[in-house]
Amino acid sequence: MRTLSFRFRDRTTRSLIHLLCFLSTLIYAVNASVAASGGFGIELLSPNNAAIEASGLPARWVIRITGNHPRKITELTFKLAFSAQAGELFDAASPADYVLRDKHGTIVPVEVTLPIPGDYEIFLHPIDDGRHEAREDLTLTLDAGVHKIVGNPLSVSIFDQTNYAVDKTLFIATLVPERSARTTTASGLATIVLNGNHTAAKVTCHFNGLTSVQSAAHLHYASSSNPQQGQGPPIFSLPLGEFDDLEWEIRATQGYSVGDIIDALYQQNGLNIYLNVHTARHASGEIRGAFVAGQGSTSFEPPADPPPLEPLTGDELRRDVARFLIQATFGPDRETIDHLTDQIVNEHGGDRIAGFNAWIDEQLRLDQTSLDTLLYYLDESMFFKAGLPRGGEDEFSGAGQTPHWVHWDVALHAHDQLRQRVAFALSEIVVISKVGNNTIDYVHGAAETYWDMLADHADGTYYDVLYDVSKSPVMGSYLSHLANQKEKRDPVTDEVLFSPDENYAREIMQLFSIGLLELHPDGSLRLDDEGNVLETYSNDDITELARIFTGWGLSKNQGGGENNNFFRTGRGRRFDNQRWIHPMKSFAAYHDTGSKRLLGHTIAGGLDGEGDFRAALAILYQHPNIGPFIAQRLIQRFRHNEPTLVAQRDFDDIFARQNIFLFL
Repeated sequence: MRTLSFRFRDRTTRSLIHLLCFLSTLIYAVNASVAASGGFGIELLSPNNAAIEASGLPARWVIRITGNHPRKITELTFKLAFSAQAGELFDAASPADYVLRDKHGTIVPVEVTLPIPGDYEIFLHPIDDGRHEAREDLTLTLDAGVHKIVGNPLSVSIFDQTNYAVDKTLFIATLVPERSARTTTASGLATIVLNGNHTAAKVTCHFNGLTSVQSAAHLHYASSSNPQQGQGPPIFSLPLGEFDDLEWEIRATQGYSVGDIIDALYQQNGLNIYLNVHTARHASGEIRGAFVAGQGSTSFEPPADPPPLEPLTGDELRRDVARFLIQATFGPDRETIDHLTDQIVNEHGGDRIAGFNAWIDEQLRLDQTSLDTLLYYLDESMFFKAGLPRGGEDEFSGAGQTPHWVHWDVALHAHDQLRQRVAFALSEIVVISKVGNNTIDYVHGAAETYWDMLADHADGTYYDVLYDVSKSPVMGSYLSHLANQKEKRDPVTDEVLFSPDENYAREIMQLFSIGLLELHPDGSLRLDDEGNVLETYSNDDITELARIFTGWGLSKNQGGGENNNFFRTGRGRRFDNQRWIHPMKSFAAYHDTGSKRLLGHTIAGGLDGEGDFRAALAILYQHPNIGPFIAQRLIQRFRHNEPTLVAQRDFDDIFARQNIFLFL
């Protein structure tokens, strides 16, 4: 092993080296002493690293000193430095974008002194300037001398909006011939769906009639305000052919910042973003279109009725039968396709709609396949193979996999394919998930019973779906209205100690029934006289509905006996656990019996949990949005990703007749 050594002959140099060594030793000693104290530390935290302009929600830094200083220092001074620099995915925040205040509302100084231990909170309040902007970052750097600060420096971001579905913006481009390709008859349509915080989008592009083989496609930054003139550099390369929902992470490129790109997309800088499709014959581009924001309407004009169906025969009929069965099952075999085709020809005189309706009726008369029952007997066989008794804490190898096996078995082999296909569609609307939920993932029969409940309602009403979903302990666990209590106040100060959980109240409206925005019967947006979207509910409605969903708890113990403990929410054992397969029950002591105001309707006080729940469900079910909102989601899962306005209008008529299934 070789040792490298240096000899400094200059006296000044040697003195400096000695000084540096001394200082290093001193710093090391201080740090060692701090470490030895076992409790002292400094952290720079950001409990909320995103400020939202639209709502005024501030971002927050926290300077936190914990423990006692080993040298008995009782306070510590920090120098605060704020800086901003644009990056590939964000712009630099400027002082015009924010105001920095402490928790008392005082402007943040450049230097603060904190007691030990102690916290200091810094709030970045965004300034809403009315513009559509890219993400903007600001970095805080602390200087506390020789003291080490964990998490230093630390950045927060400013966004225009949150990332909920309501905050997305639709941009539409009609693709027409480039000026240099006037002879082409090609055309197309493209859309950009921009997320709420302006960091990413989904791009869709459909076209036809190109004169030659496509060679490329791009999104471009326009150099002219004229949507059909001016060439600009490509900012995002697109795949060949038509595509849907291509993910676009918006990045600085070609000398343009992310802010420049957002400005052009909203046409705030007089420019635009356009898409063009290049071909072998028209290398510079054959068709192009500039994106503009999509709009709804203030009044509803029913779309024209579709033309009458033409009768089909031979291979055309067989193809349509295959199309129908692909939509209505998990995938037909040739025998099933041939059988239904023969029935249409021989029993219904070639009327395929009559044949489809008869097939639906026949499917719904079949006995329902139960996932929970299949899982029980599959587990039983696995216990037997492992030589273990069923029950107790014993588990066979692979116990976590058998629930997946029964789902596959039903998809492949269940005779009631239509009923199971409807259950699958409903499960993608009234969603639960095993991911991140130890109860649903662990307890055998929890998710399977939930699925069986959805399948049972395949030929019922959506009211019944919402009723049973809301009382399901699995949904209660997933969206946290299980053991949800009424508001409690301090008897002396009247201070609110805790309030009802609002999670399920929000989700049942936003995702399960009426959606965020008012719709026309055909599913298009309903706008006010100023062209603004109309929200279906307010925060007050969420709060009131949360009060309705109070007092619901588990009705059974894991052994099947009556549960009388409102606060029992533990998952219990994996097998034969009755706790999660029976509907929740109302515990009167924890239910808010006061009057409520929901979506413009008053629910009288004095009702028990069941009465309040039924009254609220009736209000949601009678809302004009529920038909078109659920229509779009069911049509997407059975018929087409992009429902036509006529299809949605027809479904809304069917929905009013109470049956969620007739639209097939």
